[in-house]
Amino acid sequence: MIETRKEIKMDLIDLQKKFLEENGVEEEDGKILTKLMVLLFKTGTDGKLSCNTGTKKISLDWNCKTAVQENETWICKVTMKTGILGYAEPVRKIEVSEIMAMSGQMQSIANDIWSRKKKEVLEYLVPEVDSAVEQMVKERMAGVEDECRRKQSALEAEYEDRESALEAEYESKLSQIESRESKLACRENNLISEMESRLDDSEKDLRIKYERKASELQEKMAAVRSREEKLINEKSAMMSYYESQNQALRKKLEELSFELSKLRTGAVCNDDSDRKAVERTSSANAHMLRISGNEFKSPIFKEGRYSVRINSEMTKIRFTHDNMGFAICRNGIIAVPGLNSIDALGNRIGELNWTMVDDKTVEISI
Repeated sequence: MIETRKEIKMDLIDLQKKFLEENGVEEEDGKILTKLMVLLFKTGTDGKLSCNTGTKKISLDWNCKTAVQENETWICKVTMKTGILGYAEPVRKIEVSEIMAMSGQMQSIANDIWSRKKKEVLEYLVPEVDSAVEQMVKERMAGVEDECRRKQSALEAEYEDRESALEAEYESKLSQIESRESKLACRENNLISEMESRLDDSEKDLRIKYERKASELQEKMAAVRSREEKLINEKSAMMSYYESQNQALRKKLEELSFELSKLRTGAVCNDDSDRKAVERTSSANAHMLRISGNEFKSPIFKEGRYSVRINSEMTKIRFTHDNMGFAICRNGIIAVPGLNSIDALGNRIGELNWTMVDDKTVEISI
């Protein structure tokens, strides 16, 4: 294999000289070789054919009469006007068949060029390599960006799907909660209405029972008042009756007692001393009554006038039979004017204690 390569290896300079002779190009001591370049022409943004080699742009010479088409490869004589701008004069078109015929010698040609013109190759290749690397990086970056965009789109789609699912679940849960709250509110309203209805019914029943009970109590109170009034009236009538009967009986008893004492005095006593002793004895059983603030009643009182004396403590009153006295006795009742205005005998009404001081004087005490 190595021997075969040695056999097909050619001297590149000899190949170039052969090329110049076949194409009728004067060698000019070989200086033209440094101006020959293989160019692939493309239509630029300005509509003209040109070729970009690294940072250099080589345009087709406008004085060129050779017909050159886009995407054709030519060997051209290049004249650089500046460091980055040059013009190409086509020398010979390279056919695809020629390139294919040289395919077996490409490695040998490349190795020979690399050994002789390493610097020039690097100057030529570095921009191309940089451009290729940059293009490759751009393509890879574009691929990465596309992949990132794709993944981002997928993530966004997944996020949107999850968000939609979460929103749907949230809406579903919210709807369930709202439905439950609505049911609870409805139930609460029903319970409140039911309780209010029960309270109203209970209140009505209580009001009816209270009114009925109050009516019954009023009827009972009216009956009690009527009975009480009837009893009071009956009691008052009975008291009036008994009082009148009592007064009549007392009066009759007093008259009888007085008559009896007279009869006893007339039948037993022959002299005045005996009569007075009997009168004291008979009077000892008599009653002393204060019937009002100014009046005293007793069978021992005789008709006529009486003088009145009251002790300093107002606990005793003495009545002395005196024709000059200001108290007058009628029917066993002595009236003392103005006695009710003082606190004599404690203003007691009813039966009081009494004693005979002498034949004419009676002392009443409490």
